[in-house]
Amino acid sequence: ICTINDTVFTYSACFGKFADIPYETPIKLKKKVGYLAYLLYGIKSVIKSARLYDIDFEIQGKKYSGKYTFAIVSNADRIAGINNVYKDIKLDDDRFEILFCTLTNKYQVLKNIRYLLKRELDHAPGFEFYRANKITIKFNNKLAKNWCIDGEELKDYSDTFVIENKYKVCLLLPDKNLNRLFK
Repeated sequence: ICTINDTVFTYSACFGKFADIPYETPIKLKKKVGYLAYLLYGIKSVIKSARLYDIDFEIQGKKYSGKYTFAIVSNADRIAGINNVYKDIKLDDDRFEILFCTLTNKYQVLKNIRYLLKRELDHAPGFEFYRANKITIKFNNKLAKNWCIDGEELKDYSDTFVIENKYKVCLLLPDKNLNRLFK
């Protein structure tokens, strides 16, 4: 189980473009058309221009910096309703997956959809992929919208966020999932 500034999340934490889709999509639309509501709101988001966030981050003792439109930290093999977004996910490897994106316009985003469909985001242009058990992210400019954790808005207005694997839990699963999801 991961934490972001000591707030627990189990599935994902993200900031930037597309991060607000889960909590900004109107509830009436969700009830009316289900999962399709997120897709419709996502398409609407693609059309809007993206803001670049100037950030510094540290992973496993190495420091990086750059300008990114969004990032997602996940500890799951399913993101936004898409199975196996990343290859070789193991839920008990003490690491989570981190994807930073530098794409700024709708043409770049649409062009990279093929990588998403082929489950090759770690090789897509405009994306940086990492695996770690801790990351510290410092924003050098203010976030336009808050982080989204597990589909909900994070009410933390800090400029620095520490995300780490903090807790271990035991899970009961059908045998068919053990080899695929656990080492």
